Amino acid sequence: MTFERLTVADKALFERYTKTAGENNCETAYITLLIWQGYYGVSYCAEEDTLLIKSSCAGKVVYTLPFGDLAKGLDNILAHEEGRLPVFRAQEGPRLDQFVRLMGARYDIVELDESADYIYRREDLAALPGKKYHAKRNHISAFSRQFDWSYESIGVNNADDVQRCADHWYAEHADRLTPELTAEREGLQALLANFDALGLLGGAVRVDGQIVAFCIASQLNDDVVDVHVEKALAAYEGAYAVINNQFAKSLSPEIRYINREDDMGIEGLRKAKLSYHPTALLKKYHCAPIDGKDSVRHIYTQAFGASPLFDGLFFHTYRDNVRTLTIGGKIVSILFLLPCTANGQYCYYLYAAATAAEERGKGYMSRLIRDVLASADAPVFLVPATPDLIPFYARLGFHLAQGAATNGDVTISVSDTHKRLAAMCDPCPDTFPLMLTVDPSGKSYLFPYIMQ
Repeated sequence: MTFERLTVADKALFERYTKTAGENNCETAYITLLIWQGYYGVSYCAEEDTLLIKSSCAGKVVYTLPFGDLAKGLDNILAHEEGRLPVFRAQEGPRLDQFVRLMGARYDIVELDESADYIYRREDLAALPGKKYHAKRNHISAFSRQFDWSYESIGVNNADDVQRCADHWYAEHADRLTPELTAEREGLQALLANFDALGLLGGAVRVDGQIVAFCIASQLNDDVVDVHVEKALAAYEGAYAVINNQFAKSLSPEIRYINREDDMGIEGLRKAKLSYHPTALLKKYHCAPIDGKDSVRHIYTQAFGASPLFDGLFFHTYRDNVRTLTIGGKIVSILFLLPCTANGQYCYYLYAAATAAEERGKGYMSRLIRDVLASADAPVFLVPATPDLIPFYARLGFHLAQGAATNGDVTISVSDTHKRLAAMCDPCPDTFPLMLTVDPSGKSYLFPYIMQ
């Protein structure tokens, strides 16, 4: 199996796979891969009804989930990797669902917070309707009062003018010309040199004969366009709002959505993208193989089963919060202490207490909990998995209280990540047993994010 670099001539081959898969993800768009292939070492292999794409991130090989026959593609990748489980990147959707069914038990699957694509309704960006777009309409009006401008589509006749605008923009940002921006600049040159051959879309704003803003995009599928590059010169305030609006207006009504890609974790960019009110954020995931020798994960899965999306996020976030009991050099019991607050006071939520199946009934969990409570620097609470466990925890010093989904006397607050995990679980009941290492004094505890 041979992986090759992308060329301009490969576009039709790629889109035969990606367009039929209904992809909305900018990272698997052929044009994105072409722009960044030098920086990320992108290569591909198309054979046996599959399209395989791999790249390099921080020196490690990362695969995109296979296109075409996904199961066959996974087998081909494993054969290429000589049986080693590789790292994958994926977007939410049917291909990820199939991957979870086929290989999810062998992977930690973690949502990438800073990589979600911003998806907008084309109609919204074109019409800017209602109060929520009032500021955008004002920016465009102010630009129109200050400048005599026109909008035009990009093509062979004005590609050189667009390139001059791009060169001006990169010169303005020379002080932060990172390797990423350098790679983008080189990729943009390739796009403009092959604009028609690549079937690209794009528009530009011209003031006094000079292009001062432009965007370049491609069609991901029948109803989604992806904006790959958008630039506006600093001296022309409001030009970003104008190019965004005019490009959306220029698209066919058959295009329902515009993908304006991710925010790269840049706070200012995040605010700007949110200000256009996306209709959806397309989630992306990092899928890393689970170490088969991981005793903590093995015990956890024995007790609670495997739920790849939940487990991946949980272990990624709380791996440092595990407490273990080791007997004869072997981990036999585990639990997690998750940090929270109760009416502003620091405390811990004891979660996922489990003992290896072959070691149960030997008193190991009682021993681990006693050790944990003896060293805890704050109160600890838990939710018994079943009512018959209430006497067990009572013997260890826990007091029974009532947990409430609403109207509790004491509010227990948890991290946003914990809330996101809870959203993957069954809804919280109105009331439930809650046990604490402090006397509850008849109070009920409001904790609407219990993970059952």
